[in-house]
Amino acid sequence: MVLAGARAPRATPGTTVALEGPQADDSRDEVLIRITCSEHGSEAVVSIAGRLEERYLIDLEQPCTESQKTLILDLSDLQSADREAFRWLRRQIERGVRVTGASPYIRLRLKERAKEPSARP
Repeated sequence: MVLAGARAPRATPGTTVALEGPQADDSRDEVLIRITCSEHGSEAVVSIAGRLEERYLIDLEQPCTESQKTLILDLSDLQSADREAFRWLRRQIERGVRVTGASPYIRLRLKERAKEPSARP
């Protein structure tokens, strides 16, 4: 099942949520990120495709914190992420979440420790 919209329901197992943002000409929306949740035996897989931005992190909190299964973040189709999204991804890794499929660029950014202060207090 695919759900789309500016504030689509949060992803749950067996669903795909496509979140949209305005294009430069504002004539129509483009999909910026797609979050797909699935379960495979004892594992819960959250696949993230597109551009992960801070404003979409709330849509990832529920599947990433409520699952009783081993959580895997599949970043095979993640194209880019902003600073806060990389911080969020690092926190998930520190919690023991396994990351798979990250491109060399994404892996490099995940290993970095941001030297600039956080935008959040």
